[in-house]
Amino acid sequence: MLDQRGIKPERLPPEEDIKKLERRVKTEEKKLVKQSGKLPEPKGEA
Repeated sequence: MLDQRGIKPERLPPEEDIKKLERRVKTEEKKLVKQSGKLPEPKGEA
């Protein structure tokens, strides 16, 4: 999972732990959602 996100565990500073990484990933995901906005609603497909 970390490798998919571009995080290399062997390259992390020793003071970082998994909880810090999880919080960082969650905040980055929230930022991305805010930046990207929502997809437009589909118009009357009937």
